[in-house]
Amino acid sequence: MSDTLVFVPAWNEELNLPTVLAELHERLPNADVLVVDDGSTDRTVELAESLGEPRLRVHSYENGGLATARNRGMSRAGGELLAFVDADDLWTPDKLEAQVAALDRRPEAGAAYSWTRYIDETGAELRLQTPVHFDGDVYRPLLLRNFLCSGSNILIRREVAEAVGGFDPTALQMEDWEFFVRVAARWPFALVARYQILYRVWSRSLSWAMASNQDMWEQSGRRTIERVFASAPPECRPLVHRRLAGFYFRLGHRGLVMAQDRAAVRRAGQSLLRALREDPRRLLDREHRPVLAKWLLMRVLPPRVWPMLSFRWPWIRAARRPSTGPEHRTRGVPG
Repeated sequence: MSDTLVFVPAWNEELNLPTVLAELHERLPNADVLVVDDGSTDRTVELAESLGEPRLRVHSYENGGLATARNRGMSRAGGELLAFVDADDLWTPDKLEAQVAALDRRPEAGAAYSWTRYIDETGAELRLQTPVHFDGDVYRPLLLRNFLCSGSNILIRREVAEAVGGFDPTALQMEDWEFFVRVAARWPFALVARYQILYRVWSRSLSWAMASNQDMWEQSGRRTIERVFASAPPECRPLVHRRLAGFYFRLGHRGLVMAQDRAAVRRAGQSLLRALREDPRRLLDREHRPVLAKWLLMRVLPPRVWPMLSFRWPWIRAARRPSTGPEHRTRGVPG
C-alpha cells in the first residue's frame, strides 16, 4: 500500500495524536504524521515531542500562513500520498483508508475526496454537506463551487501536488479552492461517497473576520476568482459571474448570521445585491430565497428578534434523512 503522510498545521488536542497514530498503524502501516507548527503560541512542539512517537515528526516555523505551512510540510514529506488536516478539523477513522483505496482503484486519478459534516466549537453537528457525486473530470463543477469544502478533505498524490506548484501563498482567501482547481484541470478526482470530514465552524473567528477584515476578505476572494477564470478555457470563462455570485451570496449570508446592528445588515445586503447583479437567477434558487427573506425581515424588525429568524433550508432537511450506512456515522476519534 502507498505511503501516506498526514499534515497537521498546528497542535489540536482533540486529535489525540497517540490514538491517531495507533489507528494509522492498524489501517495504514506505512503512514506517518507530520506536525507543522506555523508560529503557534501554544505548547505545540513541547506536547508533540513529549509523545515519543517515532512516526510523528514536528517542524516549527515562524508564521507564514496556511498555504505556506502546507507547502513547508510537502517539502518535508517522504510519502507518495499527502493528506492535510487543519488544527481545528477532524476525520472519521476510516477516512484515509477509504481514500487510499479509492486512489488504488483509480491509478489515473490525482486526488480523492469525501463528503463533509459541519460541527461547532463543541463538536456538535451543525449540518451535513449536500451530497455531491462529481467523479472523474470535476473541473467545470469545481470552478463553480468548492464542493470539497476545505483543505482537510483531499488526499493527493505527491507528484500531482508538486506538478501544480503547491498552494499559492498570495491567495489570502480561497487558497484551497484555487489549488483544487489547478489539480482538477489536469487530473481526475475519485469520490468517496461517505461523510468523513468534520469541518469546525468557529463563530468567534467568523465574527472577527466579518467585523475587522471584510474588505480584505472580499477583495482577496474576488481577485482569486478572477485569476482562476483568467486561466480557464475560453468556453468556461463566462461562468465567472456564477462563481462570483456564489461568493458574494456566501459573504452576505455570513454577514447576516453575525450581524449585531443595522449597519452590518446593510453591508450584508450589499453583498447579496452584488450576488444578484452577477447572476439574477439566484432569485429563483430555493437555497437562497430564505437568506433574502431573512435580510428583508432584519431590515424592518428590531435587533432583539433577529436570533429568532431561523430558516430550515430544503437542502438541510434532505441531507438529514436517516441513513443506516456507515458514511452517516460520526466517530469521535479522527484518523
